[in-house]
Amino acid sequence: MKKNIILGIIIALLLVAVVVEGFFLWKQNSDKKKEEGKGDTEQVEQTPSPEPSTKPKELPKDETLDGENFKISKKYSNPKENELVYTYLTVTVEEKRDIEEQNIYEYKYEIPQINLESKEIEKINKEILEKYENIIDKVNEKQFIDFESEALYYEYYENNGILSLVMIDTAEAGGAYLSKTYNIDISAKKEIDNAKLLEKVDVTENDLNKKIIKAIENLEMYKSNNDFEKGQKDKSINKYKNVSADEITLYINEKNNLCAGLVVHAIAGGEFTNAVVDLKTEKGIEIKEKNMKLID
Repeated sequence: MKKNIILGIIIALLLVAVVVEGFFLWKQNSDKKKEEGKGDTEQVEQTPSPEPSTKPKELPKDETLDGENFKISKKYSNPKENELVYTYLTVTVEEKRDIEEQNIYEYKYEIPQINLESKEIEKINKEILEKYENIIDKVNEKQFIDFESEALYYEYYENNGILSLVMIDTAEAGGAYLSKTYNIDISAKKEIDNAKLLEKVDVTENDLNKKIIKAIENLEMYKSNNDFEKGQKDKSINKYKNVSADEITLYINEKNNLCAGLVVHAIAGGEFTNAVVDLKTEKGIEIKEKNMKLID
């Protein structure tokens, strides 16, 4: 009788152990499925859309500021359908120069915005807009043009998911030059550094330096190769011989070629001048003056 009782207790304890173990395994499996489901949900939420925004913004009112020497007109625009970059603000500045001859000079600023929605893109757009709004405000306040940025236009290129926005200032003293470039990963909606850009075009940093030096050697301004020009060319080559990728202005053009904006030693005028080169062809790119004209 005593043996039967003990055997019954052992069997009962074994049953309890099996039930507890079964419950534990069920709970563990249930929690795992919940975590996996949660991970899937978070992944979906974090995946950005590469499509440009199509939602129109509420625009400021267009306005005209009429000063003693300058008439400044501001016109705001929303993007057209699927534009990755668009002219948000067009500023036309008319300078009343040579009053007796009634000559008027016109300068135009095409101020772009990137048509993607993210915190980082918002920051870039704000940086672009504030820079040129400040320039225009100073023109209006001082009734004097900024000779380093008398006009602005831009170009942009899309290659393999990378957007390159190139800002070009026109300056009376030095022609036109690259003032700023932005390289954007469209899918991630964020700016990428030059190291990432080099990966996209399969160029190493060592190759980059070699290509820049070759492009400097091919610059038209150094072609006569007299002693002075040869000396200026050599100084420019030495400047870029060991420079890092982060110190160079880079972008990808419409041919999917890597391009660089350089500051090289000049052969006339000031000590330095601007040059833009295509690093695939290893030749210079002509940057045209634009958005400035004399109105008779």
